[in-house]
Amino acid sequence: MKFLDYLFYIIYNYYKRNGEKESNFAASIVTMLAPTMNILTVIFLLDYFLNISFISSKWDSFYFSIPAMILGYYRYNRIIDYKTVAIRISEYSEIKRNKLSVFCIVYMVTSFILFIGLAGYIGETRNPPPFWERWFK
Repeated sequence: MKFLDYLFYIIYNYYKRNGEKESNFAASIVTMLAPTMNILTVIFLLDYFLNISFISSKWDSFYFSIPAMILGYYRYNRIIDYKTVAIRISEYSEIKRNKLSVFCIVYMVTSFILFIGLAGYIGETRNPPPFWERWFK
């Protein structure tokens, strides 16, 4: 949870700097976005390589993402708040905070690219557009 707390801290500060009024709500939802994308990526891989199907349509992915978003909101608005996370993070050294910041950014970007790329690839190979037959014979 320390990693997710630091990710929440970074996202909260980003929204706060840009004038977002509900930065706590937005940061808690976005914090849970990357783990949700990672879970869905694993599910896509299981379905593609092992034919183990958890999701029958793209809309079924909401069964995984909505509970994660609700848990994130509950955690960062009811159980722990920004001030508590900020106090914990202020105890870290500057070098550790910089390393964690870089890792969080790389984690978010990698999670997003892998999720979108894999979903697009699997979607195109399983449901190709009609014009593919003419181009790729």
